[in-house]
Amino acid sequence: MKIEMTSRERVMQTLARKPTDHVPMAVTGLCHGSARFLSQGYNGFRDPFAEADHLLSLGLDTAVMLYSRQMLSERCHAVQYRVETVAGGTEPVWVKEYATPAGKLRQAVRKNGYRHDEIHLFSDDHVPPGRSVKYLIDREEELAALRCLLKAPERRELDGAYGFAAEARQFCDRKGILLTAPLWGIGDPLMWLSGVEGTLFAAMDQPDFLHEYIQILSDWNMAWLTIYLEMGADMVLRRGWYECADFWSPALYRDFLSEPLRREVNMAHEAGAKYAYVMNSGVTPLTEEILRTGVDMLTNAEPEKCDLAKIKRAANDRVALCTGVNNYHVLEDGTEEDVETAVGWAMETLAPGGGFVLAPSDSVNYAGPFDRERTDRVARNFHKMMDVWKQLA
Repeated sequence: MKIEMTSRERVMQTLARKPTDHVPMAVTGLCHGSARFLSQGYNGFRDPFAEADHLLSLGLDTAVMLYSRQMLSERCHAVQYRVETVAGGTEPVWVKEYATPAGKLRQAVRKNGYRHDEIHLFSDDHVPPGRSVKYLIDREEELAALRCLLKAPERRELDGAYGFAAEARQFCDRKGILLTAPLWGIGDPLMWLSGVEGTLFAAMDQPDFLHEYIQILSDWNMAWLTIYLEMGADMVLRRGWYECADFWSPALYRDFLSEPLRREVNMAHEAGAKYAYVMNSGVTPLTEEILRTGVDMLTNAEPEKCDLAKIKRAANDRVALCTGVNNYHVLEDGTEEDVETAVGWAMETLAPGGGFVLAPSDSVNYAGPFDRERTDRVARNFHKMMDVWKQLA
């Protein structure tokens, strides 16, 4: 007789590449992404527990993810904003300055087209050189101040987060799902704080500077990993969007990024937690390097940008995969036949042997009330994905 598993049991068995009652399917919590029409917008549910209940009611696997709005310790810096003009420029420049015991750090972006009401420390908006006038870090002399800035909050600064973690732990145990936690990683903060050119030029021309820079980011990641493990996380989900071969050659990845990742994986495993690694494109050339770090699951590899069949063969019994269906061309803009073909291919190619969670490769969005046709198509395609999965799982 086939025994039905809880979501937690199913996912943990999948991570161990062991038999399950069926192939899991997830859209959030276990990978990067969301399906806005399922959760009625990011804030559609009153809390993440209600969202998890809804996803479970659809038969999907999910998790509650820990979070904290307090990224940095308030003890270590003060912030000041101002608007400046640049000689020869036609747009105002928005400046954010961090004052630390080791000196000031200055971040400046052009206001035109900026999406937020403030300059966030970490943001994709900073990466294009046409938008950033001054990256936060562009020389070695700024690293001492960065080390002061990147101090994780103390326990007393995170009472709300620890309280949520306790409530989430009870909920996850009751519902039989995982409690997960996010990590920023190394490559993403590097590109956010220094841009693509600045980071990669440093890798080639100033390797000692970049190694010290990465050590500061790694120490901050490890501090947050410690916090999340204390909160009871079953698995961490670590960003690697800017760590892919679109930017880093296998040699550069090995020289600069693999060791920090390995340290984090080892810490998580020593605490009994699992480790998932997010990378969307440029995965194939780095597969062996990633496998050597010991991660438990590779998530969000894009079917149209990665050779998933090759990655599956290389992964064998070493790592689970969470991906399978293109989010944009298939789920958002494709036909139901496109969806059926994509899900069928993923289940036929990636599911055999276990170690596979079917998921979109990234968030599935919708156009909203001003594009009813596209909104309806997204919902129809996603439900088609679930129907085909249920037939094949």
